[in-house]
Amino acid sequence: MRLTTVHHDDALGSWVYHEWKPPLLAGLVDRLWYSAGRAALPRKRIFPNGMLELLVTLGEPMRLVEGRGVDRFIGGTLSGLHSRPLTIEMGASQETLGLRLRPAGAYALLARPLGEISDVTLDLDALVGRVARELAERLAGAPSIAARFRLVHDWVRARLARAPAAVDPAVAW
Repeated sequence: MRLTTVHHDDALGSWVYHEWKPPLLAGLVDRLWYSAGRAALPRKRIFPNGMLELLVTLGEPMRLVEGRGVDRFIGGTLSGLHSRPLTIEMGASQETLGLRLRPAGAYALLARPLGEISDVTLDLDALVGRVARELAERLAGAPSIAARFRLVHDWVRARLARAPAAVDPAVAW
């Protein structure tokens, strides 16, 4: 597994960021990422990027300040395709693992039309059941970033294997 790691330490905060682009999920998953540390500014504006973000909050919950959906990001959250920016508020320190899904990957993983989950941030348990909570618990107990990424990778592959229809590679591309 080839991870990219960035350490950041200045007046804006101190954090570490890791990402992995799993080759076996190319076309469906853009990247897995993990960030932990503290930010000097409590609010962060997130602009639309054509992807869906599955987030597992491992530290202090984040709060949705501007946007539609759940008020607090506790455990697993899914932020759908957005047509306008979101604003979130973070605690003094944060620890989050993210899975950035391409639309074809989100459709295959969640087995629902993307229109139902666009412009909204939702509790992941409500979408996929308690398996989301179980995944968050397993991630919290994992011994390393690579182990956490492998758990999410395997979870996604298992869900995709049970998907009602495979995504055509041309559509994923």
